[in-house]
Amino acid sequence: MQQQQEQKNKNPNIMSKEQIAEYEVTAKVQLSGVSQEHLEEEKTAHLDYWKYDLDKGHMSAEEYNSWECLTPEQFAGRLLCDGVLSASDFTGEF
Repeated sequence: MQQQQEQKNKNPNIMSKEQIAEYEVTAKVQLSGVSQEHLEEEKTAHLDYWKYDLDKGHMSAEEYNSWECLTPEQFAGRLLCDGVLSASDFTGEF
């Protein structure tokens, strides 16, 4: 456990299993009416956009990979938890 915490201190983009579970639950609760296809499209669009940042050195490979490894639900939940997007950005409802 201490080794995981030390590793996390060195790289804050490493997520714990608890964080990943929180992302998944957040997405399930807030995005219950959003299709799997839409979540996959959102993930692909963000990763495509961030690939440019990665290539230009504005994003580290570790940070990019920390997003890329998530399922579409976990990815959407992380966007919500990190304040990048709101549920209305996915649903179109305001």
